[in-house]
Amino acid sequence: MRPLGMRYWASMSVASVFGASLGDFISHNLHLGHWRGVPPLAVLLALTLLAAGRNRARFVAFYWVAVVIIRAAATNIGDLATHDLRLGDHALVAVLAILLLVSALVPAFVGRTVPDARISRSTEVPETSTSYWVTLFLAGTLGTVLGDDASDRYGLAAASLMLCVVLGTLLWLRQRTNATGNGSYWLTVLAARTAGTSVGDLLASRHGLGLGLPATTAGAGLLLVGSLLFRQRSVPAVQDQISA
Repeated sequence: MRPLGMRYWASMSVASVFGASLGDFISHNLHLGHWRGVPPLAVLLALTLLAAGRNRARFVAFYWVAVVIIRAAATNIGDLATHDLRLGDHALVAVLAILLLVSALVPAFVGRTVPDARISRSTEVPETSTSYWVTLFLAGTLGTVLGDDASDRYGLAAASLMLCVVLGTLLWLRQRTNATGNGSYWLTVLAARTAGTSVGDLLASRHGLGLGLPATTAGAGLLLVGSLLFRQRSVPAVQDQISA
Protein backbone atom coordinates (compact mmCIF):
# COMPACT_ATOMS: atom_id res chain seq x y z
CA MET A 1 0.00 0.00 0.00
CA ARG A 2 1.01 3.59 -0.60
CA PRO A 3 1.73 5.99 2.28
CA LEU A 4 -0.88 8.20 3.85
CA GLY A 5 -1.58 11.22 1.68
CA MET A 6 -0.33 14.74 2.27
CA ARG A 7 -3.81 15.88 3.31
CA TYR A 8 -3.60 13.53 6.28
CA TRP A 9 -0.22 14.93 7.28
CA ALA A 10 -1.37 18.51 6.84
CA SER A 11 -4.23 17.78 9.25
CA MET A 12 -1.85 16.03 11.66
CA SER A 13 0.50 19.02 11.62
CA VAL A 14 -2.31 21.50 12.30
CA ALA A 15 -3.69 19.20 15.02
CA SER A 16 -0.25 19.23 16.64
CA VAL A 17 -0.28 23.04 16.87
CA PHE A 18 -3.91 23.05 18.00
CA GLY A 19 -3.41 20.42 20.69
CA ALA A 20 -0.23 22.03 22.01
CA SER A 21 -1.92 25.44 22.21
CA LEU A 22 -5.02 23.91 23.80
CA GLY A 23 -2.89 22.23 26.46
CA ASP A 24 -1.18 25.53 27.26
CA PHE A 25 -4.54 27.32 27.27
CA ILE A 26 -5.93 24.84 29.78
CA SER A 27 -2.93 25.11 32.08
CA HIS A 28 -2.35 28.88 31.84
CA ASN A 29 -5.57 30.64 30.85
CA LEU A 30 -7.89 28.31 32.74
CA HIS A 31 -5.41 28.29 35.65
CA LEU A 32 -5.50 24.51 36.01
CA GLY A 33 -1.74 24.09 35.97
CA HIS A 34 0.03 21.24 34.27
CA TRP A 35 -1.75 18.35 35.98
CA ARG A 36 -5.26 19.39 37.07
CA GLY A 37 -6.43 19.61 33.48
CA VAL A 38 -5.26 16.10 32.62
CA PRO A 39 -8.02 14.08 34.39
CA PRO A 40 -10.85 15.95 32.59
CA LEU A 41 -9.01 15.39 29.31
CA ALA A 42 -8.69 11.68 30.13
CA VAL A 43 -12.44 11.45 30.75
CA LEU A 44 -13.16 13.31 27.53
CA LEU A 45 -10.83 10.98 25.63
CA ALA A 46 -12.54 7.89 27.06
CA LEU A 47 -15.95 9.23 26.00
CA THR A 48 -14.62 10.07 22.54
CA LEU A 49 -13.16 6.61 21.98
CA LEU A 50 -16.34 4.99 23.30
CA ALA A 51 -18.40 7.06 20.87
CA ALA A 52 -16.01 6.21 18.03
CA GLY A 53 -16.45 2.51 18.70
CA ARG A 54 -20.22 2.80 18.62
CA ASN A 55 -20.50 5.10 15.61
CA ARG A 56 -18.15 3.95 12.88
CA ALA A 57 -19.79 6.28 10.38
CA ARG A 58 -18.31 9.21 12.33
CA PHE A 59 -14.99 7.52 13.06
CA VAL A 60 -12.89 10.12 11.19
CA ALA A 61 -14.31 12.99 13.24
CA PHE A 62 -13.81 11.11 16.51
CA TYR A 63 -10.28 10.15 15.43
CA TRP A 64 -9.24 13.78 15.08
CA VAL A 65 -10.94 14.81 18.32
CA ALA A 66 -8.97 12.06 20.09
CA VAL A 67 -5.74 13.18 18.40
CA VAL A 68 -6.20 16.74 19.69
CA ILE A 69 -7.16 15.62 23.22
CA ILE A 70 -4.13 13.33 23.47
CA ARG A 71 -1.89 16.10 22.16
CA ALA A 72 -3.21 18.55 24.76
CA ALA A 73 -2.70 16.05 27.59
CA ALA A 74 0.79 15.15 26.33
CA THR A 75 1.71 18.84 26.27
CA ASN A 76 0.75 19.26 29.91
CA ILE A 77 2.48 16.05 30.99
CA GLY A 78 5.65 17.10 29.17
CA ASP A 79 5.55 20.54 30.77
CA LEU A 80 4.83 18.98 34.17
CA ALA A 81 7.93 16.82 33.87
CA THR A 82 10.26 19.61 32.74
CA HIS A 83 8.85 22.72 34.42
CA ASP A 84 7.29 21.48 37.66
CA LEU A 85 9.19 18.29 38.45
CA ARG A 86 12.35 19.70 36.82
CA LEU A 87 13.41 16.35 35.44
CA GLY A 88 16.61 16.53 33.41
CA ASP A 89 15.93 16.99 29.71
CA HIS A 90 18.50 14.43 28.56
CA ALA A 91 17.33 11.67 30.90
CA LEU A 92 13.68 12.44 30.18
CA VAL A 93 14.23 12.39 26.43
CA ALA A 94 16.08 9.08 26.69
CA VAL A 95 13.31 7.44 28.74
CA LEU A 96 10.53 8.75 26.50
CA ALA A 97 12.42 7.74 23.35
CA ILE A 98 12.86 4.19 24.63
CA LEU A 99 9.20 3.95 25.61
CA LEU A 100 8.15 5.31 22.23
CA LEU A 101 10.43 2.90 20.40
CA VAL A 102 9.07 -0.07 22.34
CA SER A 103 5.46 1.02 21.97
CA ALA A 104 5.83 1.66 18.24
CA LEU A 105 7.89 -1.32 17.15
CA VAL A 106 7.23 -4.24 19.51
CA PRO A 107 3.70 -4.97 18.21
CA ALA A 108 5.14 -5.54 14.73
CA PHE A 109 7.66 -8.06 16.05
CA VAL A 110 5.04 -10.09 17.88
CA GLY A 111 2.87 -10.41 14.82
CA ARG A 112 0.18 -7.88 15.66
CA THR A 113 -0.67 -6.87 12.13
CA VAL A 114 -4.45 -7.19 12.44
CA PRO A 115 -6.49 -5.07 12.79
CA ASP A 116 -3.99 -2.24 13.03
CA ALA A 117 -2.31 -2.87 9.70
CA ARG A 118 -5.67 -2.77 7.98
CA ILE A 119 -7.01 0.18 6.09
CA SER A 120 -9.49 1.93 8.34
CA ARG A 121 -13.15 1.53 7.44
CA SER A 122 -13.18 5.27 6.92
CA THR A 123 -10.38 4.92 4.29
CA GLU A 124 -9.03 8.24 5.57
CA VAL A 125 -7.09 7.50 8.76
CA PRO A 126 -5.07 4.57 10.18
CA GLU A 127 -6.83 1.73 11.94
CA THR A 128 -6.39 2.29 15.66
CA SER A 129 -6.10 0.32 18.89
CA THR A 130 -5.16 0.99 22.49
CA SER A 131 -1.47 0.65 21.64
CA TYR A 132 -1.89 3.19 18.84
CA TRP A 133 -3.26 5.82 21.23
CA VAL A 134 -0.59 5.07 23.84
CA THR A 135 2.12 5.50 21.21
CA LEU A 136 0.53 8.74 20.04
CA PHE A 137 0.60 10.04 23.63
CA LEU A 138 4.27 9.13 24.01
CA ALA A 139 5.11 10.83 20.71
CA GLY A 140 3.27 13.94 21.86
CA THR A 141 5.03 14.03 25.22
CA LEU A 142 8.46 13.52 23.67
CA GLY A 143 7.66 16.09 20.99
CA THR A 144 6.76 18.62 23.69
CA VAL A 145 10.08 18.13 25.48
CA LEU A 146 12.11 18.24 22.26
CA GLY A 147 10.24 21.26 20.91
CA ASP A 148 10.65 23.25 24.11
CA ASP A 149 14.33 22.35 24.27
CA ALA A 150 14.88 23.46 20.68
CA SER A 151 13.08 26.75 21.34
CA ASP A 152 15.17 27.39 24.45
CA ARG A 153 18.38 26.68 22.56
CA TYR A 154 17.76 28.44 19.26
CA GLY A 155 14.83 30.78 19.86
CA LEU A 156 11.22 30.33 18.78
CA ALA A 157 11.58 31.47 15.18
CA ALA A 158 14.76 29.54 14.38
CA ALA A 159 13.52 26.40 16.13
CA SER A 160 10.17 26.54 14.34
CA LEU A 161 11.84 26.96 10.96
CA MET A 162 14.36 24.20 11.62
CA LEU A 163 11.77 21.72 12.88
CA CYS A 164 9.38 22.47 10.02
CA VAL A 165 12.22 21.80 7.58
CA VAL A 166 12.85 18.45 9.31
CA LEU A 167 9.15 17.59 9.09
CA GLY A 168 8.96 18.64 5.46
CA THR A 169 12.03 16.57 4.62
CA LEU A 170 10.55 13.47 6.25
CA LEU A 171 7.28 13.95 4.39
CA TRP A 172 9.14 14.37 1.11
CA LEU A 173 11.14 11.21 1.74
CA ARG A 174 7.99 9.26 2.60
CA GLN A 175 6.32 10.32 -0.63
CA ARG A 176 9.48 9.85 -2.67
CA THR A 177 10.17 6.35 -1.39
CA ASN A 178 6.54 5.31 -1.03
CA ALA A 179 7.37 4.43 2.58
CA THR A 180 4.91 2.59 4.80
CA GLY A 181 5.18 0.93 8.17
CA ASN A 182 5.59 1.71 11.83
CA GLY A 183 9.03 3.28 11.91
CA SER A 184 8.40 5.79 9.14
CA TYR A 185 4.94 6.66 10.41
CA TRP A 186 5.88 7.28 14.03
CA LEU A 187 9.06 9.18 13.17
CA THR A 188 6.95 11.56 11.09
CA VAL A 189 4.34 11.88 13.84
CA LEU A 190 7.12 12.72 16.31
CA ALA A 191 8.47 15.37 13.93
CA ALA A 192 4.98 16.87 13.59
CA ARG A 193 4.55 16.91 17.37
CA THR A 194 7.95 18.54 17.90
CA ALA A 195 7.41 21.20 15.23
CA GLY A 196 3.89 21.85 16.52
CA THR A 197 5.25 22.67 19.96
CA SER A 198 7.62 25.36 18.69
CA VAL A 199 5.22 26.76 16.10
CA GLY A 200 2.42 27.03 18.66
CA ASP A 201 4.69 28.88 21.06
CA LEU A 202 5.95 31.13 18.24
CA LEU A 203 2.40 32.15 17.38
CA ALA A 204 1.20 32.68 20.95
CA SER A 205 4.22 33.94 22.89
CA ARG A 206 5.09 37.60 23.34
CA HIS A 207 8.61 36.53 22.39
CA GLY A 208 7.21 35.43 19.03
CA LEU A 209 4.26 36.82 17.09
CA GLY A 210 2.36 37.54 20.30
CA LEU A 211 -1.08 36.41 19.14
CA GLY A 212 -1.86 34.99 22.57
CA LEU A 213 -3.11 31.54 23.49
CA PRO A 214 -6.85 32.17 22.95
CA ALA A 215 -6.34 33.44 19.39
CA THR A 216 -3.74 30.80 18.54
CA THR A 217 -5.89 27.98 19.89
CA ALA A 218 -9.02 29.20 18.14
CA GLY A 219 -7.20 29.84 14.87
CA ALA A 220 -5.52 26.43 14.82
CA GLY A 221 -8.82 24.76 15.68
CA LEU A 222 -10.63 26.50 12.84
CA LEU A 223 -7.81 25.64 10.46
CA LEU A 224 -8.04 21.97 11.46
CA VAL A 225 -11.79 21.91 10.92
CA GLY A 226 -11.30 23.58 7.54
CA SER A 227 -8.67 21.07 6.49
CA LEU A 228 -10.93 18.17 7.46
CA LEU A 229 -13.89 19.60 5.59
CA PHE A 230 -11.66 20.00 2.55
CA ARG A 231 -10.52 16.39 2.86
CA GLN A 232 -14.12 15.15 2.99
CA ARG A 233 -14.76 16.71 -0.40
CA SER A 234 -11.63 15.21 -1.90
CA VAL A 235 -10.63 11.69 -2.82
CA PRO A 236 -9.71 9.86 0.42
CA ALA A 237 -6.04 9.20 0.98
CA VAL A 238 -4.74 5.65 0.90
CA GLN A 239 -3.56 4.31 4.24
CA ASP A 240 -0.33 3.22 5.83
CA GLN A 241 0.28 -0.24 7.16
CA ILE A 242 0.43 0.44 10.89
CA SER A 243 0.65 -2.32 13.43
CA ALA A 244 1.07 -0.24 16.57
